[in-house]
Amino acid sequence: MQNAMNSEFQVITGCSSGIGRATAFALAKSGHRVVAAGRDMAAMRQLSEEARVMRLPGDIEVRSLDVTSRASVDQFTEGLARDGVQVTTLVNNAGVSMTRMDRTRDGFERTWAVNVRGPYMLTATLARAGLLANGAMVMNLASKFHAKSLSREIALGTAGFSTKQSYLQSKLCVLLLTHGMAQELADVSSIRVNAVHPGIVKSRLGNDSWFARAVGRTVGLLLPPAAEGARRVLQAIDLARSGALSGAYIEDGARGNVAYQGDFEADAHWLCTLLATQIVNPQRVASHGQSGASAVTASLS
Repeated sequence: MQNAMNSEFQVITGCSSGIGRATAFALAKSGHRVVAAGRDMAAMRQLSEEARVMRLPGDIEVRSLDVTSRASVDQFTEGLARDGVQVTTLVNNAGVSMTRMDRTRDGFERTWAVNVRGPYMLTATLARAGLLANGAMVMNLASKFHAKSLSREIALGTAGFSTKQSYLQSKLCVLLLTHGMAQELADVSSIRVNAVHPGIVKSRLGNDSWFARAVGRTVGLLLPPAAEGARRVLQAIDLARSGALSGAYIEDGARGNVAYQGDFEADAHWLCTLLATQIVNPQRVASHGQSGASAVTASLS
């Protein structure tokens, strides 16, 4: 990475397509230095070339990252540390909605691994490495289409697979982990963690079968472009910074309310402790003896 020593960067995951890609371009157009991360390196190189040709005021550097893999997250973090990067904004954008059961190399159902364990693991790893700058903003992509109560069976991986429930639960868990991590990281260089609903836009979400791709192409004709989702993400970041928000859910440019049936605080605590355990020991075990607050960074020792 050129001229990266002691530099401040905006890091975005899931930049191979969709909202992540559009957000990387939007930030670079505004003069920011961006680390665009994703699994599809052919798409990432194309993004980098397009940015170079456009001669944007900012800069886009692309890096390989699979948020489902602790090895990949560690390698990504080590690379940023070698280059002296400080992360001022982290957008946990990577997301999927699987239409069939699939497990990652770490052994987790893929919807859970990408949408829930991924943002938790990356944020905690960067925080423990000291790469999140003082006052850094973490923005997790949530959805207003989420479950209203937590299924611990889905979180533990003991429930049968359901496309609908796996996705809805994962988006609820994004809200819960946002709340839990906001509490923990407030004491780590005043880092703020929030969540945003980016709206329904064209994307490759749920694109893991020919039928899903065909439906997606048809429905996509009626949806706004990914740039609209990027606009909402950046609007949420501005709102959270100006209002010094942390632990908030943002929808349509304003702080939203989460409809929840249960003890939100207790379930956020339970989930963060489970996720901390899953990072240390990539098995779906439920060891909830450690406090949810200390688990976020202590889990990676």
